[in-house]
Amino acid sequence: MNNQFLDAVFVDSLQHPNFFNGRILTATDLRDEQAAGLKRSRYLGQAVGTGVVHGLAVTAVNGQRDLQITAGLAVNPRGDGLSLPGTTTVELVLTEPLGNPTSPFVPCDIAGATKLTGKVSTGYYLLAIASATRLSTTMAPNSGLEGDRPGCTHRYEEVGVQFKLIPLTNDDFVVPSGSAPNTRSRLAHRCLGTDQIIGFAPDPVHAPTAYGLIDQLRTDQRLTQCDVPLAVFRFQPQTVRFVDMWAVRRPCFPNGGDESWLNADTALVGRRRLIEARAFLRQFQQQLADLRASGDIGILASQVFDYLPAAGYLPTGIGTTPGFSLSTFFADTELRHVALEPTQLRAVFQRSFAFDPIRPGVDAVDVYPVLAATGQETYVVFLRRGLSLSGTTGGGTCTYTLNPDNWEASLTQIANGVADIHICLQPGNYALTRPLLIQNKGHVKVTGSGFGTRLLSSNAEAALRVENCQSVIVRDLYAENSTASFPQNARLQGTLSFYDCPQVTVEETTLKCTGSSRKNAACITVSPRQVEQHQLSNVVSIVRIQRCNLEVGDRQIGILLVNTRYTQVDNNQILSPNPQNPAAQGIVVGGAIAEDVRVLNNSLQNMLQGIHVGVSHHETSRGEPDRIGTLLILGNTLHIAFPNVSGRIVKERHGIFVGNCNSFVIENNVLSLRRFTSTANSPIDGIRIFGFLGRRQVIRQNHLAAATSFGGFSREGIHITNLSDPIFPALQENNFIE
Repeated sequence: MNNQFLDAVFVDSLQHPNFFNGRILTATDLRDEQAAGLKRSRYLGQAVGTGVVHGLAVTAVNGQRDLQITAGLAVNPRGDGLSLPGTTTVELVLTEPLGNPTSPFVPCDIAGATKLTGKVSTGYYLLAIASATRLSTTMAPNSGLEGDRPGCTHRYEEVGVQFKLIPLTNDDFVVPSGSAPNTRSRLAHRCLGTDQIIGFAPDPVHAPTAYGLIDQLRTDQRLTQCDVPLAVFRFQPQTVRFVDMWAVRRPCFPNGGDESWLNADTALVGRRRLIEARAFLRQFQQQLADLRASGDIGILASQVFDYLPAAGYLPTGIGTTPGFSLSTFFADTELRHVALEPTQLRAVFQRSFAFDPIRPGVDAVDVYPVLAATGQETYVVFLRRGLSLSGTTGGGTCTYTLNPDNWEASLTQIANGVADIHICLQPGNYALTRPLLIQNKGHVKVTGSGFGTRLLSSNAEAALRVENCQSVIVRDLYAENSTASFPQNARLQGTLSFYDCPQVTVEETTLKCTGSSRKNAACITVSPRQVEQHQLSNVVSIVRIQRCNLEVGDRQIGILLVNTRYTQVDNNQILSPNPQNPAAQGIVVGGAIAEDVRVLNNSLQNMLQGIHVGVSHHETSRGEPDRIGTLLILGNTLHIAFPNVSGRIVKERHGIFVGNCNSFVIENNVLSLRRFTSTANSPIDGIRIFGFLGRRQVIRQNHLAAATSFGGFSREGIHITNLSDPIFPALQENNFIE
């Protein structure tokens, strides 16, 4: 069909009869008006989407022999509203559908949908609601104008609903042998299509677009465009063993049948997976409630459930009403207690809908006991590992709220309190005469109110110092020091200092360290504790520093990390205000251990050394050198300042330095150099590689430029000294050097 611009299109249009004085009206005209009105209302129904609007809850009654459906409203794929005005009991006997084939309201033919055609019935059924019509028993007079004998005929065509039973065959659902306790869960996930889509969370673009039993029944036309699924149930022998609504019940979902949505983008932007994840949570909680009602509270999750939702909860009992035992339910599952913000529980559940379900007995689980309101039942929230918003908790959790007036008294409580803690720093200026010290704890979380929480240290390099804690998270605060004296015991302290902490995370913080005539301090320091001269403790850390703003004083360090197993420093801004008095170093990763280092997408300005990654240890005799394992330096912007050297000790200077590394990639970095008069001819490397190097050495697509007329980096910008034997050549390509 071709049309010109602004041409009207009347294909399959709405046709309302044209009424005018003198027109002879017939039943056909009125039926045409009915058909047009019905078509328009179906457009609205299709816009709302297919599903249950409200009500239509299904339960077993009368000794588990019949099904009861409460009043409610649904919309089928055709757009018909299916209204059940009152609670109805349905006997489990199949009858022929009602309908008048001459009516515009005629329903779909559903008789064929119930034939098994040789398939073996499993005893499992799907209950759907469908539209129905009939001619009323109320009569109206017939005038006999069309040659008929005068008499009476039916006054109304009534539109109602009927319930459809679809037996599930052995092709639809493979029933486990015997009386397997996980049968209901397996049927629910056959309906949800979990086995077909699990594992596609990391690659949603290639997830299947049609999956699950409902899609299959629609394809087979056993579930038609007239039908809305309400529940699946088991009926054997002559008794309803269970009813599961949420395996198939869905809220109204627009675009569900639009083929343009059934493509790869659906998994990324469509609502179906979100709706199904919510239905799965409701299905699990309802099955749990049914088990509890039947007295089955001593169950093992892996025996009863094929999958658990990524977040759910176990009621643990109240008064004389028993609940589920966490240790029994997850007896074969790795558990970890976590501390959560109570006010963030809803946010955790909302996030969980985007995660794959939990396989009990296989996947690790985090748990969080909830202290319910007075008189209410307590419960335990369980989560897929990684969904929790803070560290783990073993001996309980406690939240301490500090404000500028009570912080010293609170530190005493913290020191004598429980091991796993969450410290909330209220807004205000914390005038610190000594650091906030947290030591010998389990898992620690410290949060503030962004720049509104300001830790101001006047007598020490550190505003916050954490020592000997299993893990620590610091986020959303501002801290600064006003002194940078010679470090005690040769340790460079940071405005935030972490010693002997195996896991350290710093996010969304703003930090400042003051300048000094020598290198004495850093904004962030993570290091083992020094036990004696040239000897550190054996603690190796996992460190993540992300989305922070650091202001580094003259001759000081932005980030100093020593002995790390895994390091990720990304999306930070590190600035020294004055290019004539630059920071000594921006990011330093050193010590004797650096197994996996990732320095990504940071912005560094006015540094004498930008990024410095190298490992070594003090030794009295030569031995096997320490080496970095894997190193990625990608997407960083570095503005190097090379000031006048008068009155200043200037040794190494470079944009990026790597020493002793098995495998490294330096890619897509931008380096600029600002020289001054007295350093116009002094050597300085853009990228300097030195030491014992492994097979993979990649330096590509970096841009090295001069910021002033005094010139750029020396020796063509990139300088490699490989001490290995044999020497593997470095891959250098597409670097732009000015």
